[in-house]
Amino acid sequence: MNYLLYIIFLISGCAAPRSYNTAIIKTPTTQCGMCKNTIESNLLSVKGVKSATVDILNYQTEVTYKSNRIALDDLELIIAKSGYQANEVEADSVAYINLHMCCRLPKDRKSS
Repeated sequence: MNYLLYIIFLISGCAAPRSYNTAIIKTPTTQCGMCKNTIESNLLSVKGVKSATVDILNYQTEVTYKSNRIALDDLELIIAKSGYQANEVEADSVAYINLHMCCRLPKDRKSS
């Protein structure tokens, strides 16, 4: 029995640590709480993303992720495909047009 406990201890203690990276992504086109919810939920739906927090006051998103599962470029692309600029990656134009008016930039809030 002690031998079994020793093996379990070794396996759990010697497991490779999970390495998470944290990135700050500039999201200058975020406008409101709905933007925050959209970006966070889209990022959190991806395997390898541990946390995502949009700071709409400072126009940035903090993402903690496993770099061996997903790359920073992919995270930027997920945000862009949600309709928002991510660092230098422009927002997908179709996704942007489909955003609620409150999520669009003030210059683009004219009714169609």
